[in-house]
Amino acid sequence: MSPPLPAVDGRFRQPTDVTWDPQGNIYISDGYINSRVAKLDKNGDWIKSWGQRGKGPGEFNLVHTIAADAQGNIYVGDRTNRRIQVFDGEGTFKREIKIDVPFDPDASPRSATSPTSPTTCRPAAPLHPARHGRFASRPDRTRCSTARIRIPAASTS
Repeated sequence: MSPPLPAVDGRFRQPTDVTWDPQGNIYISDGYINSRVAKLDKNGDWIKSWGQRGKGPGEFNLVHTIAADAQGNIYVGDRTNRRIQVFDGEGTFKREIKIDVPFDPDASPRSATSPTSPTTCRPAAPLHPARHGRFASRPDRTRCSTARIRIPAASTS
């Protein structure tokens, strides 16, 4: 597979999320192909972007979520690199929060249960056809409740 074309200002390829800072600036995580964060002003005019594919500070693999706090810091979730990077509003790297929690390979992503978690399921209530159209009749749907969810403890090493 050849590398993707370079990112172009003002153009997005599979963006994943959006947030606003206290001044109304818009930040878009342009993550699946461009591996960057785009900043636009409150009118939607392009200001800048930062980031490229990689694992270092200010680099991303899969920018999947973005948020801003009241001080204007921008939190960028990089799913594949398993971390959140924090930037100021101009894209200057401030710090990294590692999300290096081991996962249970036996866990079911649909119900967040593991083989040791007792689960009770019942058929889902029918949906109203006027509001849900073709999704109203889904006899295969069930609703499950889990008595406990096992989350492995993070290692201290």
